Amino acid sequence: MADLRMTRAVLAGTAGLALLSVGAQYPLSLQGGERGFAFETVEYFGYFTIVSNLVVALGAGLLAVDPSRREPWVAAVRLAGVIMIVITGLGYHLLLAADNETTGLGVWTDIGLHTVVPIVTVVGWLAVGPRGLVTWEEVHRSLRIPAVWLVYALVRGQVTGEPVYPFMDVQTLGVGSVAVTLLVISAFALVLGLLLLGTDRALARWG
Repeated sequence: MADLRMTRAVLAGTAGLALLSVGAQYPLSLQGGERGFAFETVEYFGYFTIVSNLVVALGAGLLAVDPSRREPWVAAVRLAGVIMIVITGLGYHLLLAADNETTGLGVWTDIGLHTVVPIVTVVGWLAVGPRGLVTWEEVHRSLRIPAVWLVYALVRGQVTGEPVYPFMDVQTLGVGSVAVTLLVISAFALVLGLLLLGTDRALARWG
């Protein structure tokens, strides 16, 4: 494991950046909404971007307090955070950025949520880990978290008639198109998890 103080600093910094980005964007989201505090709050915290940043903050924060923790659920949350934030960053820049119009402070919170936190999370994971938390079992456990979000998002889209993201718009794109997109993203998440497993083992040997 890297120097304990550096490990804690990197993990705490990662968690802090994620929470800062989520917290700074939240009032901006409320200002732009027209359907009331409760609705806008539920909608805001239902976005994959926000969920992934919060999972990053939780996993990194827990390990910043005690980098030696090895409970399966802590390892799963840490790994899920890395997987989900990579998907957030890539998905945003490949699928959503062109249609996103932000101004003022929103430009900076947008960069934080979709660019800075993903980069810091991945670099931090590569630098300090902690190593040895990624196993076959943890890859499986970690994927349950985005899977739960996916079920929530699909149900919410059907109930409200408003898809969480444009590429999940079943009414416009059709079930087949949405299913293919989600299967590709799910397959990528699995491949990413396996890549992180191999990388973790390699870095543990070299370290």
